[in-house]
Amino acid sequence: MSWRASHFYARWGEALADNYPLPESETVGQLEANINQLLSRFQWGVVSVEVGDDGLRLRHRALPVSRDDARRVRWCNAFCAILEGLYSRWLQGQGGGAHVVLQRERLFSVSDVQFLYFHP
Repeated sequence: MSWRASHFYARWGEALADNYPLPESETVGQLEANINQLLSRFQWGVVSVEVGDDGLRLRHRALPVSRDDARRVRWCNAFCAILEGLYSRWLQGQGGGAHVVLQRERLFSVSDVQFLYFHP
């Protein structure tokens, strides 16, 4: 995916986060529950959130998958860019700084992706 397309999809995710703001969370468990509550509205799968030495890991499972086998990887890449924008904006709304970055860290499958929220 081109940088331009990735940027476009991330902006779309940010706009979605603005329209569906995440309630304030006091704990990581509450953050995870609040994210999953909003994701369930879209039927976009579930996320687990873990704190690591290098940042916050968000593992998103049951990501919607294209029915067309030939387009599954492209669909996954586009959806991951949307989620990067969505999660970044939500986490900034929880007090995260603009200098903190969220990016895809690992692709387990086209429906199972891990993101890392960290200070570069």
